[in-house]
Amino acid sequence: MNIYRNRGNCPYDEHDDVTVHYYNPCIQCPTAPGTGPTGPIGATGPTGPTGPTGATGPTGATGPTGPTGDIGPIGATGPTGPTGDIGPIGATGPTGPTGDIGPTGATGPTGPTGDIGPIGATGPTGPTGDIGPIGATGPTGPTGDIGPIGATGPTGPTGDIGPIGATGPTGPTGPAGPAAPAALNSVLFNNQTTAVNDIASGANIPLSNTRLVGDDITYDPNTGVITINNDGTYLFVWNVLAAPTVATQEIPLVASLQEISTGEVLATSGNIKQTADTSTSITGVATVPLTAGEQVALVNTSNTTINLPQSTGTDSFTGSLTAVRIA
Repeated sequence: MNIYRNRGNCPYDEHDDVTVHYYNPCIQCPTAPGTGPTGPIGATGPTGPTGPTGATGPTGATGPTGPTGDIGPIGATGPTGPTGDIGPIGATGPTGPTGDIGPTGATGPTGPTGDIGPIGATGPTGPTGDIGPIGATGPTGPTGDIGPIGATGPTGPTGDIGPIGATGPTGPTGPAGPAAPAALNSVLFNNQTTAVNDIASGANIPLSNTRLVGDDITYDPNTGVITINNDGTYLFVWNVLAAPTVATQEIPLVASLQEISTGEVLATSGNIKQTADTSTSITGVATVPLTAGEQVALVNTSNTTINLPQSTGTDSFTGSLTAVRIA
């Protein structure tokens, strides 16, 4: 059967016994395409003969395993097989308990002496033995080199003042000096009338009653210090009545004119006093060039403490110091 159809949907594509020809529009025609209207579908024809058997299809998937059947009866025992090889030695079992100690065997022969072991650590020092007898004196060794000169020792105390020497012959009269200027009229006069006790060695000797003329000199009665205000040459005259504080044999009493800032001793006078019950006079004179600003004082340079006694009478005193600018 021939079917003519277009390339759209066509019911005749469903039949196996038709030959399809493609035209447009689809029509049923025995010989050639027509252009009339489609007729009604005819009645179904009889069933054709059975075709040949088709090729065997592929094996289907294995079905699930069925349930296990009951265990059958035990069969008769077969003959004994040959003896198998000896298996490996099993692991050693745990050690059994220690048996009782057997009787002591006979003493064996003494073995050879072993090697001497290492020397042990030194033990603690034993107590010191008794001192042995003094050995004979060895021969005198050679005299060593003379060592270096040692450091100079401290200065010893001042020795006693020696006796006053005999007066030397009077020297020739020197030439007359230049006339002093009219302005050189500064004079300091001090004296002490009341007792002063315990003037220590190195302390200034106080003189409290002061008379001063001119401006070359200034005096501080609280400290006993004389201040020089102008350069020049100054004459100092002093007289002190002093006594030691303790009774000592042959003790020298010394008074010195001393520069304050440097400690330089400008002049010294002294006397020997044997006991402390009476006083002795210390008298001194000095001419000293001084510059403005320098300070001097009359100082106890004895190696002992001294006292100045109380004066008696209206014109007496226990100490005096006069200072005059002479050039």
